[in-house]
Amino acid sequence: YYIDDISVEEVLSANAGRDTSITSIDSVQLGNNPTENATYLWQPTIGLNDANAANPMARPNTTTTYIVTKTQCSVVTSDSVIVYNLSVGINGNSNDSFKLYPNPTEGQFTFSGLKKESTIEIFDVAGRLIYKTVSTNEKQTVNLADKEKGIYFYRVTNETGNVRQGKIILH
Repeated sequence: YYIDDISVEEVLSANAGRDTSITSIDSVQLGNNPTENATYLWQPTIGLNDANAANPMARPNTTTTYIVTKTQCSVVTSDSVIVYNLSVGINGNSNDSFKLYPNPTEGQFTFSGLKKESTIEIFDVAGRLIYKTVSTNEKQTVNLADKEKGIYFYRVTNETGNVRQGKIILH
């Protein structure tokens, strides 16, 4: 017997990408290492533009853990990624006096219309908590001037559990 055609292919493990945060108007690309001759299956499929793509776009309505299963050369690997939807729980009541200003900001901004004992949390785009405080006043000023320019997300939770969330843009 003569063997005249051999191919060697590196088999890479599935990589769903890094956990990330979005708001209801954003989407995020999942996955990290697309490979030729591999198939992909993402679950759940809710909020994905293509559950069989190596790098689908995701826009889930709630915080969702996606699992990718990659099959390459009969080797099956899996990985997961969490997409935090920071818009969930926003109270759209127009009579609400809650405000955040200025936004965009150079670093210092104020929350007003807070209820007593409101917890303020600020997250970076990777979903990491970078600032947290409990305010006992109607107004709370926050200074992120020492942080990199970009998009951040806030979550304000009052003593009754009502949550306000949104984006802060540092420029």
